[in-house]
Amino acid sequence: LSVCWFASSSVFATWDGRIVQLWTNEGAEIDRFRFIELHRIGRHPKEDVMAFGGSMIEGEKIGYLISSVGEIIGTIKPYFEWSVDGQHIIGFDEGSDKKEVVIWNYSNLRISEGKTIELRKRVRQLSWGFDKDHAVILSEADNRAYIMGLLDGKTKGDLRVKGGISQAVWSPYDNLIAIGSDVGDFRIFEITI
Repeated sequence: LSVCWFASSSVFATWDGRIVQLWTNEGAEIDRFRFIELHRIGRHPKEDVMAFGGSMIEGEKIGYLISSVGEIIGTIKPYFEWSVDGQHIIGFDEGSDKKEVVIWNYSNLRISEGKTIELRKRVRQLSWGFDKDHAVILSEADNRAYIMGLLDGKTKGDLRVKGGISQAVWSPYDNLIAIGSDVGDFRIFEITI
């Protein structure tokens, strides 16, 4: 169902709905992990580490950081996004009663929790900002994309489109945010912070 390369392109991961397998590009299997659910796969932009968000244990939603040799090096929230430089991961629990995002610090196959930001509304989706200090967040409560400062946890503004927002993605290279809706409205916003 899905294929994702590690940063070096010498190892990739496949997912068939339940099983994540790590492979060399010569076709040798490195390791496999059985998931009950898998919501998100995301690779580190520069190192051979991937994050898999889902559950390996019934009733437990969690994200796992797994190296290209199959080692689980840490856990995070099941819904997450790497920063553009790969030094941080931001995550949340979709559908949870917790109204928060958590930011982890990442360096050399090590992860540590850095900061928890309390929010007024639960998060449905997020995308890390180009400048690394902001994220665009879709809340479960309304139909707006909020630009949030990750240093102070405050909202800097909001963006809207016609219909229900289906996705908001921040460009990794510019302060451009693309937003699409369920009625076909698509807009690119250029923002100034």
